[in-house]
Amino acid sequence: MKSIYLVGICILGFTLQNCSPEKKTDFFPDGTTIPAWFSEVAKIKLEDLGKQFNISELGAIDDSTVIQTTIIQKAIDDAHSQGGGVVVIPKGTFLSGALFFKPKNPFVWQ
Repeated sequence: MKSIYLVGICILGFTLQNCSPEKKTDFFPDGTTIPAWFSEVAKIKLEDLGKQFNISELGAIDDSTVIQTTIIQKAIDDAHSQGGGVVVIPKGTFLSGALFFKPKNPFVWQ
């Protein structure tokens, strides 16, 4: 009986060691290289990113049954037409269809 526990502990120890959050790999499972920005964990202050366009201030409501594509698209378009900024989607559930992003807006990842 002791040998079964010992084997279980050894397997558990091996599994925990290999699943450690400290273990870092430089590649995604498909073999592509993980870019450096993917590992950045510094918090970003919204006020440092430019003017904010909050969808709630444009009339969006936290309701998963109401389609709010037009309001969200308006925030994206406003940000673009005013030279950029941040489209803020607050905590909640906002139902949307297709959205069309513009160049140099906050959703373009570098």
